[in-house]
Amino acid sequence: MLFEERADYILRKLEEKNLVKTNDLVEEMNVSIDTIRRDLKKLEEEGKLTCIRGGACASEDVLQYSPFFGRQIINEAQKREAAKKAVALIHSENIIALNAGTTNAVLAEELLHLKKHITVVTNNLSAISTLTASEYIDLIIPGGMIDKQELSIIGYNCVKELSSYSFDLSFLSINAFHLKYGFSDFRFQEIDIMNAMIQHSKKTVAVLDTHKFNKLSKKICIPTECVDLLITDSSLESDVREKIQEAGLEIM
Repeated sequence: MLFEERADYILRKLEEKNLVKTNDLVEEMNVSIDTIRRDLKKLEEEGKLTCIRGGACASEDVLQYSPFFGRQIINEAQKREAAKKAVALIHSENIIALNAGTTNAVLAEELLHLKKHITVVTNNLSAISTLTASEYIDLIIPGGMIDKQELSIIGYNCVKELSSYSFDLSFLSINAFHLKYGFSDFRFQEIDIMNAMIQHSKKTVAVLDTHKFNKLSKKICIPTECVDLLITDSSLESDVREKIQEAGLEIM
């Protein structure tokens, strides 16, 4: 099998599920592991995919707009670092809101280590599944329609129910941030959810890994001034951090 044929096969697999494993490709194409590694490296150099441990995933530009499971596989360490900072803000008896998204799914995992009694209201199905294991967390799930692609609850009833609470903290998982345009997202139905949380929260915290900075998603949805604190990981360049601070947005 020629490289062009192997490359075509690999890219078609990525279109199907955003992730390929080296060992699976070796078996499916009956070639050596070194051949697959060379192929993946060459395709990465061409900008067609991103190599990760044990395989490859779709390029970041593609993954930015992919469903939940596609985005879940990228930048996990950076998301976890930011999530740990977010959890440190929570006090006993707080009522907090988590919207849908992969970063808040990681934040929910970190909440399991929090030995404080709190109430969490969330439309994030992945977070719901995780938080049921906590004896300290009272979990409230708003009603609405299920978005199977995003593993979330959406719709009018969900927004209406979220609007009946007074949150101490809202943690928002958002698709992109640009200093000029503010926060943007491609999940149109999630935008109403986020705005309901913002309007009924004493403090709004956006939790984003640095790969979402200087990006613009499908719809500008949240002005910078509507967010009280921006939490990210330590890999953010110092000059970018300074510009955000100069614009009046607190960053952690």
